[in-house]
Amino acid sequence: MTLSFMNKNLLIAAAMLVCHAAWAAPGRVELETSMGRVVIELDAGKAPKTVENFLRYVDSGFYNDTVFHRVVDGYLVQGGGYIRGLKQKAGFDPIVLESKASPKNLRGSVAMARIHTKRNSARSQFFINLVDNAALDTTAGGYIVFGRVVEGMEIVDAMATVPVGSMGRHQHMPKTPLVLKRAERVREAPVPEDDPCNTACPNAVDVMMRGFKEKQPERFDAAALAGLRPTALKECLDSCRATPKLAECYAGAKTTGALKACGQ
Repeated sequence: MTLSFMNKNLLIAAAMLVCHAAWAAPGRVELETSMGRVVIELDAGKAPKTVENFLRYVDSGFYNDTVFHRVVDGYLVQGGGYIRGLKQKAGFDPIVLESKASPKNLRGSVAMARIHTKRNSARSQFFINLVDNAALDTTAGGYIVFGRVVEGMEIVDAMATVPVGSMGRHQHMPKTPLVLKRAERVREAPVPEDDPCNTACPNAVDVMMRGFKEKQPERFDAAALAGLRPTALKECLDSCRATPKLAECYAGAKTTGALKACGQ
């Protein structure tokens, strides 16, 4: 049986749409730091509003030339809110905590920082877990994981080893600034215009998104669907290009049942 993109990560089973992808990412964000390159894969399926908030800061250039102001070896690396000299930047309005469906604070996961005593206070600051920090899943309502490091974790580990000291109320400030020089989305390379999968897959993904919305409207709102779409499109294109005969089936499918049948 040919493995379709629906069976690979987003399977429809028992006449009900169920998302099996552990990470439903709308894309990746590259962090160019003073110690090297780090790439984060985002998870809008579990934390759509948190991802939307993070990307708002990325796209506005807010994170450029900020510093990692809190480095605790064996715990986490935190940044996104200050420039050199510990001058705080004014961010957008705080967002609502999305802890109910958040992934775990495991090593390499990326979560939003906030005021410990205020659940709905996350703005721009984020942290990368250096180890599994299970306590952060529930402490004070939990800290929302919205992505994970997929490239450059060795850079994050190296950050954890730099000498730190106190500066004002900050107890773990790197003595030599760790700078986030630039944060931007990772752009996918363009594909050939004559590739039939370019036409087939947008149709297939549209059908899938409609199916998600119809079967589980409370779970798949507009933000969640927007987050799922790029990953679904990439999976479809990978599947279609690996098995070109799927293009005709994907292009003509009008229902989720027809899509599922394409891979049989």
